[in-house]
Amino acid sequence: MLRQQDVGHRIVVRRIVGIREGRPLFSDALGELVELTETHLTLATTQGRLRVPVTEVHRAKRVPPTRRPTASAVIELELASDEAWPAAVRDRLGEWLLRSAAGWSGRANSALPVGDPDRPLPAALDAVERWYADQGQPAMVNTPLPLAAPVGAELDARGW
Repeated sequence: MLRQQDVGHRIVVRRIVGIREGRPLFSDALGELVELTETHLTLATTQGRLRVPVTEVHRAKRVPPTRRPTASAVIELELASDEAWPAAVRDRLGEWLLRSAAGWSGRANSALPVGDPDRPLPAALDAVERWYADQGQPAMVNTPLPLAAPVGAELDARGW
């Protein structure tokens, strides 16, 4: 069970939310423990605060903090990967990289949409398609998440 020293840390709580056919129904909650009393605990979750009576807690424990990389760390890693094994043919579309290596790998034969393409997103993807057509290759785009999520959504809308 949790203790006062867990307040301020990320926790997961499995709680009983009902009974069906004589068996408990469980639900899990993940968030920061902001209050712990003899009667309840309160978590700050992504959906807001959740107050859970101690009588509903089946299990609870501290979990490691989230480890999401920053956008700048993702960009740095993508560019380092590109520099470590550059494609034979390279071009730029604004700050985006266009790469071609005769089909050797998906990474080396894909556009890297990091930064500003110097045009609206639909026009940028049209330009990517033209560039790869000129190379005699199918257009591919590497979409490092979460930073390229808008690019991924536009590609999904186009049926990629």
